[in-house]
Amino acid sequence: MLARYLGKFLSIRPNERDGVFYFFLVSLVFSFGASFARSIGMTLLVGKLGGDKLPLMFILIDLAVMVGSLVYAHYTKKFSGLKILGFFLLSTAIFSIIAQLLFVLTKQNWVYGFFFVGFFFFYILISIHTTSVVASYFTAHQVKRVTPVVNAGIPIGGALGGGTLFVLLSVFQFQPQQLIVVLGGTCLGAFGLLRIINARSSPVRAGNADLRGHQNPVSELRAAFKYIIGSKLMFYMSVGLVLFVIANKLLEYHYQTIIYIKLFNLETERATFFAIYEVFANLALLFVQLLFTSRFVMRWGIGGSNMVYPVLSAVVALVLFLYFYLKAQGDSYAVMLILGSIRCQRSLPGLS
Repeated sequence: MLARYLGKFLSIRPNERDGVFYFFLVSLVFSFGASFARSIGMTLLVGKLGGDKLPLMFILIDLAVMVGSLVYAHYTKKFSGLKILGFFLLSTAIFSIIAQLLFVLTKQNWVYGFFFVGFFFFYILISIHTTSVVASYFTAHQVKRVTPVVNAGIPIGGALGGGTLFVLLSVFQFQPQQLIVVLGGTCLGAFGLLRIINARSSPVRAGNADLRGHQNPVSELRAAFKYIIGSKLMFYMSVGLVLFVIANKLLEYHYQTIIYIKLFNLETERATFFAIYEVFANLALLFVQLLFTSRFVMRWGIGGSNMVYPVLSAVVALVLFLYFYLKAQGDSYAVMLILGSIRCQRSLPGLS
């Protein structure tokens, strides 16, 4: 009865409930573990290696994603989307277990950079691929209705993960580096949910088998580049994305190395703040996603909705200036929560 009520309230039809429910759980469970890894990874990287290494880490992540994307694009034509997502989740689980063992067995600082780069490499690829997997299990008309519900699992999982991390750090006195294994457990849980989806559902859209494997990754990259420079729309979208990424990295660097590290001298304190940030920012994201995202798209379309990105980026920059004033007034902690939540809104699911 509860399932029927929620389905009616969320405009989910009976034949869609299983798929929506399990994809929602996949998003929630993975996001739960990812909130641990984000908070702990940044805390340990800046604390152990110093903020001056952060630009190098950004470069390594992006280079890894570039290479990984070429391989990923090639194998999407050979294997089903669900199998690739399962491979990513299992790989992330194995990676997190290896990182946890390295944290225990060695005290060398390179381990923290290794975990930071590796986690965000898998996180970006999983985030990109999950969207296409969900879309393959629903028709174009269904996707418009079910995607917001599935995506709601991301902020809910992030908020739950942040709350759990806060309790483990503050109440049970865990050290941040002891909790990396949580990511591995949640990835295995999400992989188990994919097995259930595979047993109960079938994709309604699949790639054209005749086109599979006919081009190598380099040829595909060359074809994509020619297409982008030959289309004004794709060219301007690409330039806009480049500028957005540059602005995002600059903001990330400034408040991770100039603000947070000075506000919180101890790693546990900084990780605890990031846990609170995960709760605050993800609840704000859920609120905006449920109440405003669909309205933005309906009123302004996808193109118009994407204008939210630069506007919010400008707001973040203004809040950053405001921080330095309010810091002198002793209210910087609240400003950092607001800054984090606004930053989180710049990656709203459904507006990209």
